[in-house]
Amino acid sequence: MESYKRMLPALFLLCFLLMSSEMGTRVVVARRCQSQSHKFVGQCVRPLKCANVCRTEGPFTGGVCRGTQPNRKCYCIKNC
Repeated sequence: MESYKRMLPALFLLCFLLMSSEMGTRVVVARRCQSQSHKFVGQCVRPLKCANVCRTEGPFTGGVCRGTQPNRKCYCIKNC
């Protein structure tokens, strides 16, 4: 009986650890929306230039060049 009383705190700790590990953490990934830039002029060759122009257009966080030569366009990216 005495050994049972000694093991009780360890048993509670083990149960707590098992229950908390099942809950875990969830990773939420934001969706990324794209729209064609209204201010970018010309063919999109440098993604860094495209990203800088997109940041001036509003809530956009960056930009990417899409399409094939010679019709590469700048598309602005934001989390939606």
